[in-house]
Amino acid sequence: MFITDFNKNNGVSIWDLFDRHFHDVDNSAWRRNIVPHKEEENSYSYFLNLAGFKKEDVEATITDGVVSVKAKNRVGATADYSFYVPEDADVNKMSANLEDGLLTITFEKEDDVKPKKIKIK
Repeated sequence: MFITDFNKNNGVSIWDLFDRHFHDVDNSAWRRNIVPHKEEENSYSYFLNLAGFKKEDVEATITDGVVSVKAKNRVGATADYSFYVPEDADVNKMSANLEDGLLTITFEKEDDVKPKKIKIK
């Protein structure tokens, strides 16, 4: 009832208020941490959309378990991603491949946390 009266009397919806409140907020850091990923038995893979970018446009670094990917192409388009890797990811055993606009970064799991097969006799 309150929302209906508020909307009718002032011509402002609750969504307008929400929009105004967050309009100027820089939520890019929040968005950057949403990176599709997949955990497999021996590895973690992360998938970043870099359509329109070439290998030479992309710079990727890892510092203290945080991967940062920045890209800028010749027409000025930019992309900026950062995400945490799990503690059991081996940062010394990783690979990155950019193909058809999809950057795939894969980390092997550390050897001591990989599941061990038990041979049954």
